[in-house]
Amino acid sequence: MAFTCRSCGLEVTSNADCPWCGVSEPIAEVAGLDDASPEEVLRELQARVIAQNEELERLSRRLEALEWGGPPSPAEPPP
Repeated sequence: MAFTCRSCGLEVTSNADCPWCGVSEPIAEVAGLDDASPEEVLRELQARVIAQNEELERLSRRLEALEWGGPPSPAEPPP
């Protein structure tokens, strides 16, 4: 089962205090993972982190190109 902190949004696998911000409020379950095994939760969260990192990298390259006044890099797909 996976949970998400109501304060900072960090996804965790325990309904304990948030390890990032320390909030001890109740932590809500992450939708779609209610009946998942710990291994399934871990795989799903890893996939989400990878996708978020790829999006962050794409946006970072785009921002850098805009700061330099040039077009996005050739490997950059159009938005």
